[in-house]
Amino acid sequence: MIVNPAQRAQIVDFILKRKRFSNNTNESYAFGITKLIKDRVYEAAFPLHEGECHSSDDKAPRKWLLNNWASFSTIFKKQPLDDIKEYFGVKIGLYFAWLGFYTCMLIPASAVGVLCFLYGFFTLVGDAHSKDVCENHKDIILYPRCDIKGCKYEQLGQTCTFVRITHLFDNGAAVFFAVFMSLWAVIFMELWKRYSAKITHHWDVTNFDTLEVNEPCVSFWKRRVPCTIFSWSVVLLLIYRRIATFLTELEIHHTQTEHENSLTLKMYLL
Repeated sequence: MIVNPAQRAQIVDFILKRKRFSNNTNESYAFGITKLIKDRVYEAAFPLHEGECHSSDDKAPRKWLLNNWASFSTIFKKQPLDDIKEYFGVKIGLYFAWLGFYTCMLIPASAVGVLCFLYGFFTLVGDAHSKDVCENHKDIILYPRCDIKGCKYEQLGQTCTFVRITHLFDNGAAVFFAVFMSLWAVIFMELWKRYSAKITHHWDVTNFDTLEVNEPCVSFWKRRVPCTIFSWSVVLLLIYRRIATFLTELEIHHTQTEHENSLTLKMYLL
């Protein structure tokens, strides 16, 4: 059986994440390269690469990707997603497929945003609210906002700069932009579903998530339930990225997909 670089890296990663490093079966967390790195047994762990990046063979996978993908000279070219998937694996390939699609979809959104900004810039002179603050009623004395530094009276005209800057982004076109972005978000999701379905069908990975091996096996009621309740209790009370990662690892999910989904949900809630 021929094993490509992505499959070879996934095999090594699978072994490193699930290899037990203690003979004591009661130690539920005595496995995985990640735990060893946290315990300072190793300083870091890096993914494998196929060959040298400066190889004399221009068709070598690593050098070919470096010259035809990971380069500023190819910024406007289509991504070689098939080659990325073969070298890095399905997850990395899908990530860059999403990133490229998302970047392309941002072009119309950014164009409309620039037009709305230009509308605010060209209508700044004739804006009635700005004229009232900067010209017509600039001598009105504002009631002071008393704080630690004391009470200080100010004129309405002193807020002129702030009002003009606000108009650049908060003007009549902002309502149109808000409606446009609402429609854009719906269209983006529907088009991405079609695009991702096309890619997964082309790569024959439509059942990718269901093919993961359920390891390691940990007691559900004695270990996973208490840790899950504890982790979600902390999530509802604190905002800490490291704590979210730590709590997700405590839950010891069966698959990497479950682990990533739980971590993503925690980060979203935080």
